[in-house]
Amino acid sequence: MKISVLKKDALSNLSGKWGTAIVINLVFIILSFALNMISGLVEDEMISSLIALFIAIITLPFSFGLLASMIKLSRGENTGIMDFVTVGLANIGKVFSIYLRLILKLWLP
Repeated sequence: MKISVLKKDALSNLSGKWGTAIVINLVFIILSFALNMISGLVEDEMISSLIALFIAIITLPFSFGLLASMIKLSRGENTGIMDFVTVGLANIGKVFSIYLRLILKLWLP
């Protein structure tokens, strides 16, 4: 399948939904930025590193939820602005299962 066909399909699927897609992405970016600012406010390096690790663990399901929300939008399903949070947290076991398999596949070679 050619990339031009995929682009055309994606544009037609998102027609009339661009505002929702942009707002969902902006909310995700603002939430991620705010969480990362927390680790920057702490001056102790050890605590800052632990907070950064905790934030990475929190944002992983949100990223999965963002991907799921964009797929819902492209399929024509109703998607709310904060659905990426609820979908990510509802599938937290699946998210970490996928993540751990990916890490193992990267480390083994």
